[in-house]
Amino acid sequence: MTGSGRAALYRLFDAEGRLLYVGITTDPHQRWKRHAMFMSWWGQVARRTVDWLPSWQEALAAEKRAIQEEGPRFNGTHNHPVAPFVATEWQPITIRRGKAVALAERICQEIDAGRWRPGMKIPSCDELATATSISPTTANLALRALQAEGRLKYLRGVGIFVYDGVALERPNRRRPLPSQRSWIDPCPRKD
Repeated sequence: MTGSGRAALYRLFDAEGRLLYVGITTDPHQRWKRHAMFMSWWGQVARRTVDWLPSWQEALAAEKRAIQEEGPRFNGTHNHPVAPFVATEWQPITIRRGKAVALAERICQEIDAGRWRPGMKIPSCDELATATSISPTTANLALRALQAEGRLKYLRGVGIFVYDGVALERPNRRRPLPSQRSWIDPCPRKD
């Protein structure tokens, strides 16, 4: 629910005090019932904390910060190392033909130089397109090509990652993702 009223930022801990999960909701008890039904890790929860924030937007920002800074074990979103990227430092691609190939080469340069390491989440298709002054469709072609080569992996709902053949997992899934997954478009149309 994304209403204008207050929202709860909650943390779930195991018996040793390790942070398992951070989430937001307007109804913690209902949310925990859903976790109990669908999350295999729920049996490890020994302690819960709740902090009420004035708005959903503030809760979203606090959740993202908490996940990135505290590293809960089972959060998937916001819980991956992020590849360094400053859009203003990327030069526009101005050649008339071969823009997708040029972008793919730039991404490979970041990977080969070790700046973007396996498991790191890379910028989105739209971010790459904007930074290089190309269309999202062209950026998508570059990402597809690199995924086909096995250099990148797209996790639906999470993002695009540098891939080295080791299975990437979503921490809150019941089972790992298959090592070979059919392509899912990381830049869906926003019609």
